[in-house]
Amino acid sequence: MSIQLHRLCVTGPDREPAELLFAGRSYLVFGPTDTGKSYVLESLRYGLGSSGKPRENQFSAGYTRLALQLKSAAGEELTFFRDLVDGSEAVCDGYHQTPPQGAVPGGKPRKIAVVLAQLCGASEKRILVKAGKREGLAAGDLRHFSLFDEIETLDLKPLVGTDTNLLTRRRASGAVILTGHDDEGLTLVASAAKRASAGGYVEAVDEELAILNARLPKDVSSSNVLEAMAKLDTRIQELQTFLRSNENALNELKRDRLHLQREVRRIANERIALTEARTRFELLREKYSSDLQRLEAVETAASVMDIFAPRPCPLCDTPLVMQSRHVHAENDSFALMAEAARAESQKISHLQQGLASAIRELDDDIESLTVDLREVRKREEENLAEQDALFAKSPGADGVGLSVLATQRTEWALVSRDLDRVDVLVKRREEYSQLAKRKTQTVVRNVAKDAVSVCSRIKALLSEWGVPGVEAVHFDEKNVDILINQRNRISFGKGKRGIFLTAYVVALMEHALQSGNPHLGFVAVDSPVVTYKDPKHGGKGEELLDTTVADRFYEWLAARQEPGQVIVLENEEPSTALLEQISHTEFIGESGGAGRRGFFPS
Repeated sequence: MSIQLHRLCVTGPDREPAELLFAGRSYLVFGPTDTGKSYVLESLRYGLGSSGKPRENQFSAGYTRLALQLKSAAGEELTFFRDLVDGSEAVCDGYHQTPPQGAVPGGKPRKIAVVLAQLCGASEKRILVKAGKREGLAAGDLRHFSLFDEIETLDLKPLVGTDTNLLTRRRASGAVILTGHDDEGLTLVASAAKRASAGGYVEAVDEELAILNARLPKDVSSSNVLEAMAKLDTRIQELQTFLRSNENALNELKRDRLHLQREVRRIANERIALTEARTRFELLREKYSSDLQRLEAVETAASVMDIFAPRPCPLCDTPLVMQSRHVHAENDSFALMAEAARAESQKISHLQQGLASAIRELDDDIESLTVDLREVRKREEENLAEQDALFAKSPGADGVGLSVLATQRTEWALVSRDLDRVDVLVKRREEYSQLAKRKTQTVVRNVAKDAVSVCSRIKALLSEWGVPGVEAVHFDEKNVDILINQRNRISFGKGKRGIFLTAYVVALMEHALQSGNPHLGFVAVDSPVVTYKDPKHGGKGEELLDTTVADRFYEWLAARQEPGQVIVLENEEPSTALLEQISHTEFIGESGGAGRRGFFPS
């Protein structure tokens, strides 16, 4: 699965469209510097979903929209639109220069990256992007192995790059393109985020274990707990059976005891009431005694008043009969006072006799209630004794009742639950402790067979292009690059680095398309042969060949029949004879001659 590039078109208000018609063919764009060749490659990358906009130049002002027309392997015609100002995007069916009206049903645009991954067979592939993490093979991964500007073509960096955050992803995506096999079956180690989470979980488990162990009895085990619970269950079952079989007798005793308890309360309350009444009567008797003493004193004082002669006031010498308080006082009044006191004393004496009789009656009643209370309490004790005698025959004869047994059973059940929780936590702690340890992600990919095929094609291409001195080509899995004569590709000079990279990515594309592996279906390389200079002499002192490497490269491009498009952007101009055989566009620059000045119409 792949795509074919049909047309690249950049438009803007009041601007003549800048376009290249590839029509699904391999294509050559050549011309001098500053004619827009780099803008073409950057536009291809941007049109295929990259976030990096093409760099503006002196001719690109006013151009606001990019349209990339392409055809899928199934023959479906599509146009990818990108806004050069705000970066918005749209995917439309068919070939268009500008987005048609109503091109996005319901206002929900399709994403270029998603559509591109589907068209190129990448959407179902899962690759390792970092230790412990898999993601889908993305459009950006496919672009990395298909689009090369001049810097990337001639760079001293291997194809995998030097960004440590992308090394794992580049190796995985390169392996999928090479072999067609993804990392879905790869056993993942824990990612950094999962390791940190596992470490936190271990700490939380340790805290919970400390709490559980602190409240568990010492030297207790699950077997001890289960044994204790089984014994309690047996005792509870026996006690329940006993209670059911003696239910009537127990209920009768309990009813009798309730009746006796009510009698005790009634008698006790009556006894308390009588005792309180007697106490009040005792207070009244004491008051009567006090009144009698007072009346006796009055009677005695009145009886002796007659023997005293009246005398005037010692201060003012006023006679007693002249004083207002004693003006009516007569000697016979004292006799009346004494008589009244005697009469009152007799009345109180009679009341005392009645009160004494009432107190004796209360004492008799209190004594009777005391006897009754003693009798009822004795009967209550006998009732309890009967209940105890009945319970003495039960499994709970040791004094431990059903409620106590149930409480003990609940406590042991809680201990059992805590022990089970401890066992679970210990196992989980071990699992998460292992998960929290940093482990090296082991990656084993079988690329040997496909790598040999690609390397054979690379060697054949370099031979066809006339690059001398290539004796062996091997695949460098670590760098997703190649070794030429056991040397890293990037260890060669600038010219050879470019031509070697071109051979590599072309061979990789052809192999992927022939094997049905994910690939864009084309490669675009800027300056593959511009800096390559033929050696003056061969390795054995032979004379220089008549045809240069550049000429043979263009001959190959003109005659190429293998799958996939090869788009070349170069400064070098092929011979006139070769140009007639190659689909091409020439930019003449500012020389003033007839022809197209650059990518943007002047």
